[in-house]
Amino acid sequence: MTTTTHIPPDARLMSKTPLTIAFLVSGSGNTFYCENCLRDCAAVKALRARGHDVILVPLYLPLFADEEALAGETPVFFGGITVYLQQKFALFRKAPRWFDRLLNTRWILKWAARKAGSTRAYGMGQMTMSMLEGTAGAQAKEVARLADWLADLAPDVIHFSNALLLGAAPALKRRVPDAGIVCSLQDEDTWLDALDPPYDQTCLAKVGELARQCDAVVSVSPAYARQMGQRLALAETTLRVVEPGLDVDRYPAGEPSQSPRRIGFLSRISEKLGAGILVEAFIQLAGEPGFEDLEVVFGGGMTGDDTGFVRRLKKRLRKMKLEGRVQFAPGLTFEERLGLIKQLTVMCVPMSQGEAFGVFALESLLCGVPVVQPDAGGFRDLLRATGGGLLYDAESAAEPAASLRRVLNDPRLCRQLGQTGRRKAADLYSSNREAEKLEKVYRETRTR
Repeated sequence: MTTTTHIPPDARLMSKTPLTIAFLVSGSGNTFYCENCLRDCAAVKALRARGHDVILVPLYLPLFADEEALAGETPVFFGGITVYLQQKFALFRKAPRWFDRLLNTRWILKWAARKAGSTRAYGMGQMTMSMLEGTAGAQAKEVARLADWLADLAPDVIHFSNALLLGAAPALKRRVPDAGIVCSLQDEDTWLDALDPPYDQTCLAKVGELARQCDAVVSVSPAYARQMGQRLALAETTLRVVEPGLDVDRYPAGEPSQSPRRIGFLSRISEKLGAGILVEAFIQLAGEPGFEDLEVVFGGGMTGDDTGFVRRLKKRLRKMKLEGRVQFAPGLTFEERLGLIKQLTVMCVPMSQGEAFGVFALESLLCGVPVVQPDAGGFRDLLRATGGGLLYDAESAAEPAASLRRVLNDPRLCRQLGQTGRRKAADLYSSNREAEKLEKVYRETRTR
């Protein structure tokens, strides 16, 4: 029915009874650094190495950069253009399948992703609720298409990569009654809280209702499990913590750069994720004696909504006569990200609200580069576990520059943080360790 990129099982890791797993992942269209895509794809590869048959199913948009080949010829379901048209115009809810397939071709979806603000939540409340309503929503035809496809596949487990996708879960459970339903929790709050009222509350309630019907829910960090477990009223018997992992062998250990000293930013270059905070911290440090060599590298791409903000950042830097010391690196492939990290002294993505985990920080630590992050969300869990950086008070405007100054001015501390972070991150956050934990969760759903 479909072909996927073949990853030979590792005989040392293989389980005795392989599972067939449908892993449903929201694509980013390759327009920005998508942490959810990276951690989900790393899990898929590790599960395949353990001998499981994992079918990666992209939703909305094609997958991120170098991981797109993992989906093989699996079609994109709930194509972003189709979903939007069905929401706005009833006529498209009855359009023939050939028309939907045309709109769901990868090149058209990638083009749309570049043009649209695909991560903007405000104004999307009605559509979000419609998607969560599943067969009762405007996208009922898309739910039926996915259910038909998965019924033919007959997987043992259906894993939703985040809770905002759960609208299809009841229909899939009816069509594939023997499949365990698993859902990951990873940064849904940022979307739900940004929805226009009253959808911010009604959608949160609907997500909780759907999550409570799952056989298992897995959070990417203890902090996020506590936060969302309470907000979604999830029972402790349903909620697990399975931290993301990466293929450690792909990340060669290195030394933080000391000449010149560089601060790195690896995430979507947006105001919400702290790019402006980092620019102001850099301007402050660059004006101090001893920081004449200091540079900043921004990587991670952007959506259409971010272009105006980035123009304002560049204008601010020109005004301060610092534009020559700041680089905006467009590359998103693994090799390009690795090249960016290798030239850094420290990584800093100062999103004040924190996030569920922080894959960019894990990539940095695995390369031996320390990180400086606000003491919020999953950053606290990651840095306390690895000792690979500094946490600062997210409420203090002066703290980002102060913490960066401390690392930049102390090569010994910088090197120590990088080495400790590399060693512990490689031990605690490998993709095989994640896959082993996920496999245990999957098997528990099969015994209920």
